[in-house]
Amino acid sequence: KLMTADLHGPSADKIKAEMGRVEAYVEQALYYARSTSLQKDYFIREIVLAQVVRDAVKKNAQLLIESGIGVSVDIADGATVFADGKWLQFVIGQILANAAKYDAQTVSVAARAEGEGTTESRTVLEIADDGCGIPASDIDSVFDKGFTGHNGRTHGSSTGMGLYLCATMCAEMGLGLGIASEEGAGTRVMIAFPHDRRRLDALR
Repeated sequence: KLMTADLHGPSADKIKAEMGRVEAYVEQALYYARSTSLQKDYFIREIVLAQVVRDAVKKNAQLLIESGIGVSVDIADGATVFADGKWLQFVIGQILANAAKYDAQTVSVAARAEGEGTTESRTVLEIADDGCGIPASDIDSVFDKGFTGHNGRTHGSSTGMGLYLCATMCAEMGLGLGIASEEGAGTRVMIAFPHDRRRLDALR
């Protein structure tokens, strides 16, 4: 990074982009290596959701810019959720990287409250893109370890580990994770944050 900091032009941009990809794969490998003992590595606390999203976008800025993706964020500055900030940033980063990998031009990130006034109240973070979408035959397997599917084979750059790690980490944090997609129309990934952490912790 230090050696390329003063380099400019198309060749320098390509080098920086490749370095970003290497860093992303190394980070993914490290999280996978620790996946059998993740419970020792996180700390659930109240965090500002918009800040974590902005940090994830910033960390993946080079990839998003190179892919020509515009990102819009519609989250109230004061909105908070219970999660581990470092883990959540990684999860969001994996979802953004997938959008870039699978031909998205725009990504919208928004948060909404659901079930207010009930024991099921939660905040739902939705990350939607207009990429190539996921075939219906693959949608039920995208969180499986090592699953690459049709898109992974045709695009040739999937490890099959990103969404598996997202699912593993969300489950460990007590968060819901869901996905909806239409081939040729895009993908939506939803992360649900329960408001009542005491109830959740009692069930876990």
